[in-house]
Amino acid sequence: MADDIRLFGPVEEAVEAKRWWLQNCERANADKSYVSSSSQEAMDHPDVLALKEELGVKLVPINEGRRILGAPVGPKPWQELWLKEKGDDIEKVFDRIDELAEHDHQLSKQCAQLLTRQCAVPKYTHLLRGVDPNTNELASKRHDQRALRSYSKLMGPHAPLTEDYEITAADLADGFGEVEKEFAIRQVQLPMKKGGGGIMSAAEIAPAAFLGAAIDVLRFYRANPDFAPLITNVLTVEALADPELEPLLDWRAAWDSLSETIDEATLLVTLGDNVTSFETIGAAPAKSQKLLTDALLAARADKMADSSEIGKIGGPPSKVEGKRGILAHPRRNVIFRSDFPISSRKRDVNWAEVIQNQLPSIS
Repeated sequence: MADDIRLFGPVEEAVEAKRWWLQNCERANADKSYVSSSSQEAMDHPDVLALKEELGVKLVPINEGRRILGAPVGPKPWQELWLKEKGDDIEKVFDRIDELAEHDHQLSKQCAQLLTRQCAVPKYTHLLRGVDPNTNELASKRHDQRALRSYSKLMGPHAPLTEDYEITAADLADGFGEVEKEFAIRQVQLPMKKGGGGIMSAAEIAPAAFLGAAIDVLRFYRANPDFAPLITNVLTVEALADPELEPLLDWRAAWDSLSETIDEATLLVTLGDNVTSFETIGAAPAKSQKLLTDALLAARADKMADSSEIGKIGGPPSKVEGKRGILAHPRRNVIFRSDFPISSRKRDVNWAEVIQNQLPSIS
């Protein structure tokens, strides 16, 4: 029998269900049970207070929240604080990975690269489905910068891809200016299958993750209308059409963000013929998050290869040099994954010479 359950609903019904659970489930533990609400009136309800007095259930202050399925749920200030503390913990993971990268073993940098991509980055990005992009904005940007710091330190001790790194005269002499730096960052944040470094930008994909989670919620409740009728009856097309319905404002904000980034026409095409507006996102297909993320990354890659964007921030640089191992061919023949300088198989190759011989400059 399950021993971990969360109940949501009107005060009387929720308390009644909670009391029944604690009294009839032999594995239920009242000491680990709690009641939370954003309403002080609900927390002061006689049934809630009785639950605390009779069974020892804890009452969470209304200015605090709880972690549910790994994500913070509660007032936004509390969520932001929780995310900051989570970022502090992940910072320690990055610090240890940096220590590994400095080890003299021949595979240390390769292992650090893998741990950054497959361990440290996902420790944060999995939260994006459960916290709206506006609330996690600062934490996501911080996380992106910390990931870039660890990743770019693998290329050089000065970590040239971080926000606080200032371009030097030597960099400019090498053909590495602000345009090249931004281009390099954008390539690092592409998936490896697209020639990138696999260090996904949490701030960029946050709207896709959050809206994808919203679509999954809608799909589930509409496929199971009897599971929670009170919720199902709220999540109607008509309800989604109400621009002032507060519980759905964060979903709409994620939609608006994606509409601006990849344009609404592309967004509608991405989600399929059954989606004609935000109100109809419940008709989107399964795995919508992946479809949305792919559309975002395609828009990024398109700008990186757009000749009309040459010399502009986010577009291809006027001259691509390979001395830092991050470059792109104007025909999108990207050399990064198999020929990346920190690869242990290619360690002794003269990269500047190889790249200069293989790739023409963008002009």
